[in-house]
Formats: sequence, structure tokens, C-alpha cells
Amino acid sequence: MKRFLACILALTMVLSLAACGGKAPGPDSIVTKFCDAMKKSDYETMKTCLKTSSEDFDDLESGETGDEEMDFLLDYVKDKNKEMTYKVESVEENDNQGTVKVTFNYNDMSPVVIAALGEYLQQAFAMIFTDVSEEET
Repeated sequence: MKRFLACILALTMVLSLAACGGKAPGPDSIVTKFCDAMKKSDYETMKTCLKTSSEDFDDLESGETGDEEMDFLLDYVKDKNKEMTYKVESVEENDNQGTVKVTFNYNDMSPVVIAALGEYLQQAFAMIFTDVSEEET
């Protein structure tokens, strides 16, 4: 009787644990999590959505680069990220991989990029005609 009761309890426990285990997140939920984090400029959450850790976010996480113009540009991009919208168009899953097609609507940042490139080109030309080493350039 004790063995029978122990088997029933063990079986009940296994079934209850199996019921608590949810389905692994699909590719669309991971992309949605990434895009929502991108809107908030939440680089830590964005990194958790990637298969491998990316060092590309490490400089952005602090929020300051030490370069006043670059910090201004980063703040501008963070503000524009909040206004970004996206829509998951389709999801295809094959075995352990998935493809998610997403449409993004993002603000036109060309005026800022053009102004930044103009400033950098002006500085580059000034350095060409001065006695500056190639490393400093």
C-alpha cells in the first residue's frame, strides 16, 4: 500500500511539474521583446534576446561616450527610438530556427546625420592641411 501511494504521489508530482512548464518562447515573442527594448533604449534587455552576447551595446549602456557631440547624437537617437513603431508581418518556424519579418516605421534622421557628417568632414579636411600624424587623423 505504501509503494502504491508513493507511486501515485510521484506520478502526481511529475504531472504537476510538467503542467507548470510553459512552451519555450517563439521567435516572434523574442523579436517583440527586442523591439520593445529598442524603443526604450534598454540595451541590457536587447542583449538577452541575442544568441550571443554582443559587445556593440557595451559602449551604449553607459549613456555617455565622453564626446559631447556623440552624446548629443545618442540622446537624439534615444528620443527618436521612443517614436518608432513596428509590426510583426510573418513568422516561419523550422525545427530550432525561425524567421520573423518585421516592418519598422522610424523617423527621418537624415538632417542630423548630414549635419554630423558635414562637421566631421570639415574637421577631416582641416587635419589634412595641418601637420597631424596619420594616427591622430
